[in-house]
Amino acid sequence: QGGKFQGVTEAGAAYIGFTGERREAIRMKSEYKQPSGRFDGMTENKSKFTGAAGEKRQPIRHEGQKYESGKFDGLTVNKQAYQNFSGATPAKMIKPRNQAVKSGKFYSETETSKQFQGRAAERRT
Repeated sequence: QGGKFQGVTEAGAAYIGFTGERREAIRMKSEYKQPSGRFDGMTENKSKFTGAAGEKRQPIRHEGQKYESGKFDGLTVNKQAYQNFSGATPAKMIKPRNQAVKSGKFYSETETSKQFQGRAAERRT
């Protein structure tokens, strides 16, 4: 169990590393030049579309609802229908009695298993 920790794994020792040469950067050749003249941006879709330009919709600003009289009580239907059950206690837990039938013969066959007729598949040749 003793010995010096070398810190080299088999995978690390077997790794050779990348030895390939670096590729030259690809530059645009000087013989390629930007096209001269005006750019025609008309597409097939633009040429077929004949709709008129729409108008910008003006925002509608509603005046707030004004209550001239009365006090705001904040009541909702849920608040009015709520019943406070602060004094209620949870129901007592009822454990069912063990009434398993432990005598007699047990039949484990079901109607489905009675009706199922097994089939044997043939191998393809």
